[in-house]
Amino acid sequence: MDAFEDHSSRFASMIYKAEIDRVNYVVRSYLRTRLHKIQRFVEVILGDEEARSRLSPAEERYALRYVDAIRSLRNRAVLEQINPEIHAIFAEDPAEKDRLPAPNPDAYVFCVAKEPLDIVQPIEEGKIFVTRYCLVRSALREDKVCLV
Repeated sequence: MDAFEDHSSRFASMIYKAEIDRVNYVVRSYLRTRLHKIQRFVEVILGDEEARSRLSPAEERYALRYVDAIRSLRNRAVLEQINPEIHAIFAEDPAEKDRLPAPNPDAYVFCVAKEPLDIVQPIEEGKIFVTRYCLVRSALREDKVCLV
């Protein structure tokens, strides 16, 4: 009987360890994805107070350091190597904000309804559905849906 209990406790500890490893993987994957999105849209996020307010203090510090590093690299790699008269072309201007890549509000996202919704069609609480982000943006801010 002791051998059986020993094997079952080892098996249970293996299951617990596998579950802990799985949770660690999911959290790391989430953080990698979030940092990738911050890097991809850093200028847009830092330029929009609403988007910036959704960053954690650590993410905001990271975004500021990242944009400083990118600007420094751009200046060292490109601007210092060209004629100073051409620098004016690369000077920041208001039109530059229009050239920045921004998230696509028409992209499709997976959501879970936290309460019954009526967006395009009635959606029951707890149901997973796919829709365009722009249709659920306000419901997301009001905590009526959760992105999956």
